[in-house]
Amino acid sequence: MVALWAEGPDLRTRVAALDAKRREPVKDARHSSVPPVKPIVTRVEQYGGWCASCGQPYVAPLPAGREAGTPFGASVQRLATSLRYTHALS
Repeated sequence: MVALWAEGPDLRTRVAALDAKRREPVKDARHSSVPPVKPIVTRVEQYGGWCASCGQPYVAPLPAGREAGTPFGASVQRLATSLRYTHALS
C-alpha cells in the first residue's frame, strides 16, 4: 500500500482512510531476466580413409545414439516445435 502524505493531520487521515476499491495502481514495475544459457555440445568426428591392402575407401561407423540425422537434441526440437506451432514463429 502506498499512501500519499502531506502536511497536516486532517489530510493525512483522509488519504489513509481511502477505500481500497477506489485505489488504482499508478505504475507497475516488473523486471524479468533469463539466466545465461550454457549449451551442452557433444562433438563427434567421423574419420575415413583407404584400405592399405585393397585400396577401397571406408568411413568409420558413428557411435551408438549418434546416427545421422538432426544435430539438435530432443529439448531443442521440442522448443522449435512449440515456437513454430503454438506461437506461429518460423
